Amino acid sequence: MASKQFKFLVFFLLFTWSISADAQTYTISKDVNIFGDTITTYRDNYSTNSFKVANSKDIFGNRVTKVTDSNGNEIKTVKSSTDIFGNETRTITQNGQAGYTSGAQTMSVKNTTDVFGNVNKTITDGTGQINSIKTSKDIFGNETRVLSDGFGQNKFTMKESKDILGNSTKIISDQNGVQIITIKTSTDILGNDRATITTDLDQQTANSIIMLFSGH
Repeated sequence: MASKQFKFLVFFLLFTWSISADAQTYTISKDVNIFGDTITTYRDNYSTNSFKVANSKDIFGNRVTKVTDSNGNEIKTVKSSTDIFGNETRTITQNGQAGYTSGAQTMSVKNTTDVFGNVNKTITDGTGQINSIKTSKDIFGNETRVLSDGFGQNKFTMKESKDILGNSTKIISDQNGVQIITIKTSTDILGNDRATITTDLDQQTANSIIMLFSGH
């Protein structure tokens, strides 16, 4: 569930994150509507911003993730289809218009698994730009994701660990091993998730890095 929360969080940050050196805290709550769609609502620590992420499937079984603002206006939609080999094609629209911040309208995602069980995800956008994400786990179940460019050069690493209460900590480091973003997720007694993000990076840079790890 933590990986899904991280993916939802990416959308939220893209449109609402006011970056500073101080930690930003968001409350995440989930509901299921009468159609079986999962609705995730994000609120900042002042409850001044509220955004929703709806996850559903169309009549063809394709996954659809739609982000709307507090007034119900569409911000971003990602439609994902998967072929018989498990590879994905993602179509992205923003404000109802086909497109993406990099100029790509579609992204292809190819998934492979090596003999050690490590998962490698190769992402190619509509401009031909390639990124690769290799995911592995240690003997304690802690996950490490290494993001490389099309030339095989490591760009960023994200390490996730969990404490005995199930709280998650994700630390993103650059190619020199310097920690640049920390994301901590916990659950309160009401079942709501709280995500605290700490970074010294500016908004655009931080969002771009987080989005790379999500594959969006």
